[in-house]
Amino acid sequence: MAGKGNAKQSSIAAKLVGGKPLAYKLREDGSLVVIGPDGCKLQFSAAQVRAAAQADDSKLKKKRRAAG
Repeated sequence: MAGKGNAKQSSIAAKLVGGKPLAYKLREDGSLVVIGPDGCKLQFSAAQVRAAAQADDSKLKKKRRAAG
């Protein structure tokens, strides 16, 4: 995937578009621009990105609790 960022940003981008994004870029203002799996360009606000990140963090914490 041609993305600029880390694994967490990749995970958030995938969550927002419902699949593996072709590319994504986190902007300085916290918004995220994503090219979805269907080739459509989508822009998500900083608030949408934060909400997806929080949901992603909650899911990860639940997995850790179940494993440990």
